[in-house]
Amino acid sequence: MKTSSQRLKATKNRTEAVKLRSTGMTLEQIGNELGVSTSMAFKYIQTALEDLALKQFEETQEYRALQMLRLEGLLSIAWKYAEQGDLNAIDKAIKITDQLSKLMNLYAPIKIAQTNLSGDGVTSPGIIVVPAVAGSVEEWLEDNRQQA
Repeated sequence: MKTSSQRLKATKNRTEAVKLRSTGMTLEQIGNELGVSTSMAFKYIQTALEDLALKQFEETQEYRALQMLRLEGLLSIAWKYAEQGDLNAIDKAIKITDQLSKLMNLYAPIKIAQTNLSGDGVTSPGIIVVPAVAGSVEEWLEDNRQQA
């Protein structure tokens, strides 16, 4: 088990390792600067980045919760009027519900297809299976271009 002085030194080394890495130093140079092995320098940087990612995730979750509370408050106001038949309030309630659904990731992932500049679909590279009755690949491609 690490003592508090060892933990403090490791924390300081992680911070310093990230600073040194951001200046362009190699892991070997960082290890030499901190008096540790190259693998320990890597571990310091990796741990620091994992800690940062966790902190950002937690902050994102807090922000998401705040936004949900705000939207739910707005929805409760709009809902009262929507129940009375106010079409504008119904529209607002639908939009707020949509925002809440997006915030909670309730929608299925959206598939995005490749297009060219004019918006026409672009055929994906890959394997094309040509039926035997087509004769040749060129004939099959020509027939399919005309049908499209």
